[in-house]
Amino acid sequence: MPVEEKVSLFGPPMRVLLVRAAPFEGGGALVTIDDLSERARLDAVRTDFVSNISHELKTPVGALALLAETLADSDDLEVNRRLANKMVDE
Repeated sequence: MPVEEKVSLFGPPMRVLLVRAAPFEGGGALVTIDDLSERARLDAVRTDFVSNISHELKTPVGALALLAETLADSDDLEVNRRLANKMVDE
């Protein structure tokens, strides 16, 4: 019966290994070790990038939503023009 285990080795540099072992009938075993360190590093970079981009996009979108709400509630043409210009600047 084959066995598979992911092993993380901490310390510089961090290593992530996938160890697989399968016994042979009659004795012995086959063991393979795959180094997944680069894949794990890229996954972490991608996760950080998406998190940062999400945060950066939420700020102007929130400001635009607030300006649009104020614009919709205002009947003053000058206020509407000023808010519309701020929306364009965002």
